[in-house]
Amino acid sequence: MNGLTLKCGIITYAERLENEFAIKLYDGIKKYCIVEPMLKKYDYVDFKIIERSNPDNFLYIELKSRNAKYQNYKSFIISHKKMINIKKSNLLPTILVWGFDNKFFFTEYTDKFIDYQTRTIQDSLVIDIPSLNCNTGLDNLKCTILNMLIGDLESNDS
Repeated sequence: MNGLTLKCGIITYAERLENEFAIKLYDGIKKYCIVEPMLKKYDYVDFKIIERSNPDNFLYIELKSRNAKYQNYKSFIISHKKMINIKKSNLLPTILVWGFDNKFFFTEYTDKFIDYQTRTIQDSLVIDIPSLNCNTGLDNLKCTILNMLIGDLESNDS
């Protein structure tokens, strides 16, 4: 079983960013996890992260890539409908990630997000997740993934 699958063929700009993210993420978790992209065009999440030693243990990642500087944001937006569909499709646990070049913010999906106040952007309802409620950094994201899937690696390795 290969540990990293990338989207290939003629890919969009967003898919290229997803591939770049997957490569960076995989580099820190490859000993323990497999990274697979969700390949359907309208999947509600972007990746499935699978524990190598227990393929029935996995989580999902939804990546929102941004071109702007992260300092411009006090909160990060995500589609209200996407949150509902993640829950309805039982794509749990899911980690929501916002990427700005090499700066990453993330938080674990929770049902309370569905109840957050919404606003409309380009005819779509979105919710704002305060940046202060998010963790930061790719290394911290890797640790969070490993802790969620495997637990305390030090005690598991002994």
